Amino acid sequence: MNLTEKRKPFWLFYYSLPALFGILAIYLFISLFDKNLFCAGDGWLMQYAATDYAREFWNNVFHGTWTGVDFTIGEGMDPWVSMAYYGLTDPMSIIYGFCSHESLPAVYNVITLAKVFLGGITFCWYASTKSKDDKSVAMGGLVYTFAGFFMLWLFCPDILSTGYLFPLLMYAIDRAFEKKKYAMFIFYTAFSYITNYYAGMVCSMMLMVYAIIRILWTGKYNKDAIWNYAKIVAAHALGIMCSMVVILPVASAMLSGARNNSAGYQDSMLWFNWQYYFDMLIGFFTPFNNASDYWSVPYKSIGHFLCLAVPASVLFLSRKTDKGSNARLLKWCLLACGIFLCVPFFSKVFNLWMYPTHRWLFALDMVVGMMVVWAAPKMHEMKWKQKVLCAAILIGSAALSFLNIYPRAAWATLIAAILCSLIMLIKPRRLTAYIAVVLSMVMFVFSTFVG
Repeated sequence: MNLTEKRKPFWLFYYSLPALFGILAIYLFISLFDKNLFCAGDGWLMQYAATDYAREFWNNVFHGTWTGVDFTIGEGMDPWVSMAYYGLTDPMSIIYGFCSHESLPAVYNVITLAKVFLGGITFCWYASTKSKDDKSVAMGGLVYTFAGFFMLWLFCPDILSTGYLFPLLMYAIDRAFEKKKYAMFIFYTAFSYITNYYAGMVCSMMLMVYAIIRILWTGKYNKDAIWNYAKIVAAHALGIMCSMVVILPVASAMLSGARNNSAGYQDSMLWFNWQYYFDMLIGFFTPFNNASDYWSVPYKSIGHFLCLAVPASVLFLSRKTDKGSNARLLKWCLLACGIFLCVPFFSKVFNLWMYPTHRWLFALDMVVGMMVVWAAPKMHEMKWKQKVLCAAILIGSAALSFLNIYPRAAWATLIAAILCSLIMLIKPRRLTAYIAVVLSMVMFVFSTFVG
């Protein structure tokens, strides 16, 4: 599809209506029990302190004064690292300058959930350049928003920034590959690093992986193509250089600070223990209610498998996977993510060489969301045996969830799986498939935050 093609964004309506419902349900649940999204441990020790500092900083800026460094945040010169990591340079943190100390937790909740919604919007914008089907785009956006990464890291909004920045960078790099236009790529790279230096660096690593897979996928190695690849690398480097006002102080503080990499998983970098792989296998085949240490198992929420089973089945059962097709590109990306999940070394690299943790899962959810966008219009092309096989996998995995998750969540999972299967078998049109995804999302929100 032509990236420059313009059309009315009906996907905005199809996505926003159910997404706002789900996010509002989460917000009401948090408010009902007088909770907030500051996590335990670092959440109150550093995250709250850094956010309150950002509130004071921007409030003083609005009144023409300056706020000194709060050396109680972090260790040594670590305040520069902590404040940048927890959002001082994030444009959304300016909103804190308009709130009081007492209202800070409530405003923090709103901004965090706004990032979740924004992640789905940026994904849909990117996906709309790949598909003309607005309902499929909206389905992919709902999967991306509620399937795993945003729900898993809801209590760490600094990490959530990667979720809404990555689709922007993906759009920009695709534009550079296909249209040889680099200004947008430079701008979004600089914007991502200024917003959150950690998010910018993790996104850069995943972009590098995507670029390598894309180059192998297209198979273009002539002189013009290589020159274009070199320009893309230069554009990315230039974008990073434009953000040096943030990067240089943070890099200096990191090199001289008291932080180290002694936390987290410290065993072999070639493989996890057997329990990790067992939990991950269960998590892929059926919803799993528990996660291993350091958030190693991503599929702990019931939303993941319901959104992964059918598109994955369609993706691998479809025979239209000739070289250069979107299906083959998605398969390669999914395979790469599977390898990254299994080898601790990759998760260590993607966590800036500190310790293995799956903070790069936004890339996996991006692949899963795009699988939905690609698979939804293809479902009517499947043969009856393929549909039956997909339905059996979906219902079977939902039934097995009774062994792993709470009963109410398991019942919600099974009902959603049966609805999706019936729609797929009887009338696999995009409107009914969209309704099925919305119903699944409603079941997910209900079972996760109420059941």
